[in-house]
Amino acid sequence: MGIFLSAATFLTRALHVTVGTHLETNARRDASIHVFPSPFQTRHRRQHVGTQQLMFIILGVLIIGIAIAAGVSMFNAQTVAFNRDSIISEMNELAAHAYAFRGRLRSMGGGQGDYSTYSVPSSLATTGSATYSVTQASQNSLTILAISTQDQANMIRVLIDSDGKLENWTYAGNFQ
Repeated sequence: MGIFLSAATFLTRALHVTVGTHLETNARRDASIHVFPSPFQTRHRRQHVGTQQLMFIILGVLIIGIAIAAGVSMFNAQTVAFNRDSIISEMNELAAHAYAFRGRLRSMGGGQGDYSTYSVPSSLATTGSATYSVTQASQNSLTILAISTQDQANMIRVLIDSDGKLENWTYAGNFQ
């Protein structure tokens, strides 16, 4: 934003100087007794028009550049938000899977009231959004860590309690 204000200030001052010069030239021309403008006056007016056009071109390029930068920034922010929302959705699926595991009998491949032997199934461990792993497992709670596939610094950690509810959400990187 500071660059935009500096550029706008520069262009405003340059335009003021140009318009001021144009007014002085007109005043001198009107005050002269010559019926026809001298070659110097004609050439000066042509240079003035070129200067104004150049200023407007520069102003247009600056505005377009700022608009493109803002658009790219908004797109990147939206991409990060979409990735975060996808991971949260997938973590809800993992929580349901882990809670179902906890409720099943050991003879049927479950934990029989215990999360301590739970591990993320290979089909759910890596998705297009993140890589999931169990960081801490006990009888009544399970902590899952999701590391974004788009940016390794973006992480979400969540605790699944004995009722299968997600608690203590922790966000890192651009997810904060």
